[in-house]
Amino acid sequence: MTAFILVLASCFAFVVLVFSSLSYAFFWFEAANSRHLDHLRDLSKGRIGRMMARGILASSLSLAFVLLTYPLGFSRSVRYSKTDPPCPSPPVIFVHGLYHNAGAWILFRRWFRAEGFRNIHALNYSSWNCSFHEILEQLDRLARQVTELSAGRPPVFVGHSLGGLLIRAYVDDPNRRSPVAAVVTLGTPHQGSKLAVLGLGTLAQSLRYKGPLIAEIERLPAAPGIPRLAVYSPLDNMVLPAEASLTDRLEWTLHETSPISHIAMLHHRPTAKLALEFIRNGSHGLAGLGK
Repeated sequence: MTAFILVLASCFAFVVLVFSSLSYAFFWFEAANSRHLDHLRDLSKGRIGRMMARGILASSLSLAFVLLTYPLGFSRSVRYSKTDPPCPSPPVIFVHGLYHNAGAWILFRRWFRAEGFRNIHALNYSSWNCSFHEILEQLDRLARQVTELSAGRPPVFVGHSLGGLLIRAYVDDPNRRSPVAAVVTLGTPHQGSKLAVLGLGTLAQSLRYKGPLIAEIERLPAAPGIPRLAVYSPLDNMVLPAEASLTDRLEWTLHETSPISHIAMLHHRPTAKLALEFIRNGSHGLAGLGK
């Protein structure tokens, strides 16, 4: 039995390492053929190989953690919290990325609760049998429910990867019926990703770099009065090319984290602190954070 467990663990570790290594191979191909390589040289002080190795290791560990905690996403206690209307902090709605579930936010929930955010909810959608617009309907229902439970107080939205695109499309929908306090996206492919063509399922395929879905979201007029923060990493191995993490819309504040992998953003406490600071104080409180 012990030997079987060791073999199973070894296979698990091997698959995780291979996935991370392959994704960084694609990342390196894109970076080496663009100006992003110069930025990586500056960040690593000429030690790009070491930085890439750390990225692969961090990506592998984060992916393993996400896979091991995936079952927690089906727990109601992870998706919803007991409503506390008198809580001075606004309610929070987390929206996970492609192939993840609400369990992806296990550390963010802990960090946000430690800072006084007690009304925390997480959307839990399927990446396999739902379209982008069907998930938007789920997000709308959750947002209206959370707003009602919080005595009309508008929620803050925090999304990782695809979750950020869902939030962006939701808040700029001219038919939106619920108010929004603020938006934070983490590692979101604001322009899509070239890796989407390798994804499984129609939802993954819809995230193609500058594809029809991205064009549809770009055409939406920005809803006024909503603070927006887009956090991105220079070492994001899933959003390719690197500039696909950026948006040129003027209503967004952009902030680069230290060089971490795409999934590691979910487990990076400085990134959580950055989001918390923005939610509380806006863009003027971000200097020196997230590194």
